[in-house]
Amino acid sequence: MAVVHLVLQFTADIIPQNYLLGKKQSNQFMDYICKLRLQQVCYYLMSSDKNIGEIAQLCGFCTPNYLIKLFRRAFNRTPMEYRKQRTRFPRPYDGE
Repeated sequence: MAVVHLVLQFTADIIPQNYLLGKKQSNQFMDYICKLRLQQVCYYLMSSDKNIGEIAQLCGFCTPNYLIKLFRRAFNRTPMEYRKQRTRFPRPYDGE
């Protein structure tokens, strides 16, 4: 698990995972890191007004286009479509 924290602290692009793990484990590890990054993207989409470029940079993606490509592959929609669908029905006002 320490390797996961190390990679998340920097970026997965810096450390060659094939050096650290076998090829099959490396692919699983990269899938896991990608999943964590996409979860972080979802958090920023829902909790902030940051644009895709800012979110891509915060989550460790090399370009906004690459983020959009992976996001679409995982969720069958673009990040902006995801943001719009999730904010279409705002939470009811609770009086506070």
